[in-house]
Amino acid sequence: MAAVISSVMSTKDKVPFFVNHCSSMGIQVLPPDVNISDHSFVVDEGDIRFGLDAVKNVGYSAVDAIINARRDRPFESLWDFCERVDNRSVNKRAVECLIKCGAFDLLPGSRKGMLERLPDAAAAGAKAQSDRTLGQESIFGQEGMDEPGGGGSHEPISEVEFDQKEMLALEKETMGTFLSAHPLDGLKEAILGEADCSLRDLTQLKDGSRVKVGGLVTAYRKLRTRAGKYIAFATLSDIEHNIELMLFNLEDSEKQQLVQLDEVVMVKGTIDQSEEGTKLKVRDAELFNPSEAQIEKAKIAYAKKNEPFVVRLVPEQMSLDTLEEMKSVFGQHQGDSDVVMVVNGDREHRLKLGPDFRVRHSPGLSTEIDQIFGEGTAARAA
Repeated sequence: MAAVISSVMSTKDKVPFFVNHCSSMGIQVLPPDVNISDHSFVVDEGDIRFGLDAVKNVGYSAVDAIINARRDRPFESLWDFCERVDNRSVNKRAVECLIKCGAFDLLPGSRKGMLERLPDAAAAGAKAQSDRTLGQESIFGQEGMDEPGGGGSHEPISEVEFDQKEMLALEKETMGTFLSAHPLDGLKEAILGEADCSLRDLTQLKDGSRVKVGGLVTAYRKLRTRAGKYIAFATLSDIEHNIELMLFNLEDSEKQQLVQLDEVVMVKGTIDQSEEGTKLKVRDAELFNPSEAQIEKAKIAYAKKNEPFVVRLVPEQMSLDTLEEMKSVFGQHQGDSDVVMVVNGDREHRLKLGPDFRVRHSPGLSTEIDQIFGEGTAARAA
């Protein structure tokens, strides 16, 4: 897999796809590291180490300069790096991107602290390199340059870090993907607890079905029509699956305007099934930023949604017509919950229907089943 990702590094837009695919296969992709990473993605003790060539604004010659500078000994600080790596090949912008993506994380200081001190470190490094080039170092300066950590002493770099959302934004900016964490970590069950179904299940819904789903906006494109109105197309992801969103009422809907790149949102819309696949026409949206208490509550709701949907009947209620109606209703409410039919005659018989008849719990589903067989037929738990 490392070789596969390396083969598409020249088209950096493809790298995130394969990195995410590794995650789905249980293969961990480690962040880049100025002391370990190579040009390409390489195997590192069973995991895959992110290649430096795939970091934004870091070119092939810059990586060569980094590898050459660390041959004798590893870098011990940002100051050390700036003094030893040829600044003609690795400019301040490249170092900034390396900090943002986490390539200095194993060295002293936080990403935030390093970015704050980078102007000083780059200036000190440039002076040290210029002095060496001009042969102006003192005997003490030369000895200092041979010691670990580079010449002279420097103030410690702050350990105060960005919050997770800011850190992930920096990773997305420089690598096109998230590595240290994911915006949906800890939220997946909470989202499913609020949603009608998962994104995977949308392909099974009928054209025109109304549904509420959630996830991370991973792509966003805004267009202006010939009539002068703005519309947008976006991709909603729950890590494992994606769905294209269509937003046709941007100017008149503040809710639709909440759908923006890298935001976690819940959207309501109408399913559009066509030859191009399944899409969702968005009519309403809201940002999903729950508290810890709300996350726990949503997880409980999600667990309940996965309880079997139970239909309690007596033999007299069962006929070919009512069973066909029931089958049709299940087809309109497809989801993850098994259906269990409990038939009470001389004794109780329980029949679990196959996976093709799985449903998503909703008041509407219970009401429709009650309309077929009588009030109180549908129950929430077996």
